[in-house]
Amino acid sequence: MEQVFWKKSMSQQIRVSELDDNELACLAVNDSSSFAELYDRYFEKIFYYLLDITKSMAVAEDLTSETFMYAFKAIGTLRNKNSFRPWLYQIAKNKSYDYFRQKKKDNEIPLEFVEELESKTTSEFHYAPEEIILVRNIIDNLPEDEAELLRLRFVAELSFSDIAKVLKQSVNVTKKKFYKIIKKISTEVKR
Repeated sequence: MEQVFWKKSMSQQIRVSELDDNELACLAVNDSSSFAELYDRYFEKIFYYLLDITKSMAVAEDLTSETFMYAFKAIGTLRNKNSFRPWLYQIAKNKSYDYFRQKKKDNEIPLEFVEELESKTTSEFHYAPEEIILVRNIIDNLPEDEAELLRLRFVAELSFSDIAKVLKQSVNVTKKKFYKIIKKISTEVKR
């Protein structure tokens, strides 16, 4: 059964699912059903973000679980409850970095990941498989900070403002770097 709260200012009932992320983050400090709603909203997004980083379904599943366990324990330490989304992605990013510190990163793209990428992308955008692999290889050979910016924008679908918070830089710097990377990829593809 869904948790219901009384909104003091309007004396009306509000369902947890009707609250925005930041309101839920405030409530989640003392209410696990509020955190469960955040989990439901973000599980798939965080999973695909981590899958793009790790190229492994199993590792992405583990890191997604670790991300949410950490977030659940640390929600009370979130200073600015209006920044839940960037905070959660920062945790996921840190968990992936911890993973790669423990294991040496394999530079090959797993075959099942390429096949999955091809099937999704070709049906949605009608790109040839060789174009997809070319772009993927270009992205995989980018410096980590550039690849991370692209993951946050395209996989996590964060706004430039949220990306700037995760990367701890200004919005303008984030946008400039993003467009520079896109231009760089475009130039490589045209070769």
